[in-house]
Amino acid sequence: MNVSQILYAAGDVYADRPVIHFNGRDIGHPEFVDLVRRLAGGFVARGVAPGDRVMILAKNSPEWIACYFAALTCGAVAVPVNPALTSSEVGYIIEHAAPSLVVTDSESASSLRSDAAQVITLGADGNCAGIVAATPRMDGIVARAQDDLAVIFYTSGTTG
Repeated sequence: MNVSQILYAAGDVYADRPVIHFNGRDIGHPEFVDLVRRLAGGFVARGVAPGDRVMILAKNSPEWIACYFAALTCGAVAVPVNPALTSSEVGYIIEHAAPSLVVTDSESASSLRSDAAQVITLGADGNCAGIVAATPRMDGIVARAQDDLAVIFYTSGTTG
């Protein structure tokens, strides 16, 4: 089962409710799913294949969540990374996880070394237009086996 199926199945039950409320803005299920599918298409157009890693190094935003589900939708492994980590820590994760694509925001991009994988930077307001421009929307979901890797977390963010 592909974990992203949960998002799409929820549309049958919650289509008229917001999926995300962020900074006073509600994002409904159809709008959010469209963004996820356009991002997934953008990832595939940039060479992301099932099993590849997509690192997400950005602050909280609806686009961050959409990138997470987009990675899962196209069968990739999501690698969320805390944007508060140092360049050295981010570098270790890049070397270890070997992402084929890194999605970041303008503030977190400074944590990336120049030898990072292919990098896409979200706009200053979290805008994804640069990722989804002129790429086909992905309407399917890549099937994954029950024991396939879906997400790699390098830190829980807790102390003690």
